[in-house]
Amino acid sequence: MVGSQHLTEENVFHVATKPGQAHFACDNQHTCRECVHWLNQKGERTRLGLLKPARCKKALLTTPDPMPEVPHSAWACKHFAANPTPPAI
Repeated sequence: MVGSQHLTEENVFHVATKPGQAHFACDNQHTCRECVHWLNQKGERTRLGLLKPARCKKALLTTPDPMPEVPHSAWACKHFAANPTPPAI
């Protein structure tokens, strides 16, 4: 569970964190789409032409549990590593 028991220590980064991310969101200047750990580097799309969410490779390495897919627009976490050619939005 994100946050404290009585919601007294919440901050925008904890609230912005999406399920499946390797760590709490901490960088609102970059998104998961721009990270080499985001596993939709080919830019696969839905029928509507939207970029499909993908799993985080870093999160998959750190936990044995199945991880949900992360949307491309999620704020980057502390494990962000810039991809030189991220998929286009």
